[in-house]
Amino acid sequence: MAASSWRFPPAFWTANVIELCERAAYYGWFIMLAPFLTDVVGYSDIQSGYIGGLFAAFLYLLPFLSGAFADRVGYRRALLLALLLLTLGYGGIGLVPKKHWVLLSMLFIMVGGLIVSQALTLFTTPVIYLAFDRLARRFHRPAPVDAAEQASS
Repeated sequence: MAASSWRFPPAFWTANVIELCERAAYYGWFIMLAPFLTDVVGYSDIQSGYIGGLFAAFLYLLPFLSGAFADRVGYRRALLLALLLLTLGYGGIGLVPKKHWVLLSMLFIMVGGLIVSQALTLFTTPVIYLAFDRLARRFHRPAPVDAAEQASS
């Protein structure tokens, strides 16, 4: 098998770079969420904890919905919508740090993050599966035939 069979399509690498950037933005933002909500926006510590907890809970409990949505609308449309929502969400938090606007921006970030992760999973899983299949075919050697099996056939 040729060495070129291990090359992934450019869209695969684009998808992975988008996922890395989205995750870096999310984790960097989530680390600063509680101080931001208390010091800048004006929520109490308890309110910040509830908001952060609900945000994380919804983010980890709703991927099946965003996966079904991404599967229905297609990889590119889902990814474009997700990037638009993430832009609106992160931009809204930075430009309008008011109580209700921040919650709306967090909703945009949550939905955009859900769609990004599921759309990229839908795209990269078959590519990785095919790569492992090619690897298996490359190193596949037929199993030795047992003498008893050969005599019986």
